[in-house]
Amino acid sequence: MTTLLALGLVIFAALLLLIWTFIKRKSPIVFREIAAPERLVATELFDNPWYEGEAVDTTVLVEEAGRTTMTLTVLYASKKVRDAVLETPAESGVEYQYDRLAEMLAAMATRELR
Repeated sequence: MTTLLALGLVIFAALLLLIWTFIKRKSPIVFREIAAPERLVATELFDNPWYEGEAVDTTVLVEEAGRTTMTLTVLYASKKVRDAVLETPAESGVEYQYDRLAEMLAAMATRELR
């Protein structure tokens, strides 16, 4: 197994752990597609929904030139809902979590290279 494939699997596992956290909170999540380790599509709903409809999260991992890039796309029920979500601090919270994940993966890669 290459280092990048291993890191891709770690990222994929981290995403599944995040989803498990939602499940434990009894948030209704439906997996629409699981293609480990490169693609995960799932719905996003909250215990106390504050916007109408569901969101569909698509996470894609791509390995290129020795690096793995993760892209998360969220499709909301409408532009109005998307704009309302963008007005919240959610984006900075997600950014913080991904920065922490990047730090963890960098530390793991450094240890593996020794």
